[in-house]
Amino acid sequence: MAETPAKAPSKPPAKPRRSVSRKKAAEKPTEQSAEQAAKDAAKKPAEQTGTKALAPNARHVLICLPHYAFSAGVATVAQRQVEMVQALGHRVSICCMTSAMDTGLGEDAPDLYTIGGQDDFNALLRFLRPDTIIAHSMPFYIWIDREPKARDRAIFWDHGEPPPELFPGEVEIRRNIERDRLAALSRLDGTGRVVAISDYIKRADKLTRAPIVFNGVEPWVDEVRERRRASPGPTASILLLQRIGRMEARYKRYDQMFELEEALAEHLTKFRILCAGALSGALPEASERIQYTVNFTPVQKRKMFQTNRFFVSFSEWEGFNLPLVEAQAVGMVGLAKPVSAHLETSALHYRTIGDLALTIAAMTKDEKRYQEYSVSAIEHAARFSWAGMRTYLTEALT
Repeated sequence: MAETPAKAPSKPPAKPRRSVSRKKAAEKPTEQSAEQAAKDAAKKPAEQTGTKALAPNARHVLICLPHYAFSAGVATVAQRQVEMVQALGHRVSICCMTSAMDTGLGEDAPDLYTIGGQDDFNALLRFLRPDTIIAHSMPFYIWIDREPKARDRAIFWDHGEPPPELFPGEVEIRRNIERDRLAALSRLDGTGRVVAISDYIKRADKLTRAPIVFNGVEPWVDEVRERRRASPGPTASILLLQRIGRMEARYKRYDQMFELEEALAEHLTKFRILCAGALSGALPEASERIQYTVNFTPVQKRKMFQTNRFFVSFSEWEGFNLPLVEAQAVGMVGLAKPVSAHLETSALHYRTIGDLALTIAAMTKDEKRYQEYSVSAIEHAARFSWAGMRTYLTEALT
């Protein structure tokens, strides 16, 4: 689910961007020093910072993640936390390294800061003085671990990291990063302030006290499920959903869709493969049967989930795979490799591309069989919800 660049992006230090109101999102952002931006935010009353009415014992919660964008799984989790923390009457700010969430979040959107590195982050902490810091992924674990005062206020929401071996040419540097990441998690795990998003993550990161708090699905899933029942869509339409780029290709392995295209052609004359996601590199070549939708909107995502029959993940590693769970929740038949968290989150698995093609072809030719697996997918996805997150945050912020 999460992935970390081998090197942090190089940006001018101490220049976060602050976005107070989503109504002003179309305006060119003003660049300020980290200290001045944080001072301004700290002085703003609640009604001017986009938050709901604060509780008498309100805390200021800073949520940190590398990339804040609609199509990113970690960002989806963070956005749910924003809504839950605000509903509890607390103030929320977001800190990220890159952002594509400039519009569509409404009047209750939190203050948003983009930072270039650890110096920016430390400056932001000094002047925002958050009561609680919820950190998603690297490099925030290491940055917070280096600052005892920040560590004492932190909760690490552990999404895991792909094994270094999945990145040829970067194995050694990633092993060093992984060593530091696990050390930071271990120190905080002893305090009970690390959360694992799956049983796999808890075991892989050798956490002892961390509760397992699953991700969930959005309310729109129910509406899309009903629309699918009324209009099922093409019988052999396959959806892939992930970031599209050089680094992601190393373990997401969406290049295998070309192998699937060739294998399916031996069994079916008509089928379609749609690869969708945020584009962070060159787009692979399309074909008559393979199409792309990049940087899609929430409306487009719902349409894709309504009109495709199968959801395939070629990934060699996932900490959870939220799009796979969402797809099953609407009634798509999800298929994934039996690795990492897929053993928890996917109802069906395949070992080879040939097996995958045979399964899709068999269900395409037998509608009754497809519907049976569709029902099983819905039942499997029903075990995942945001309820655990709501309970954890309520207790942690009390």
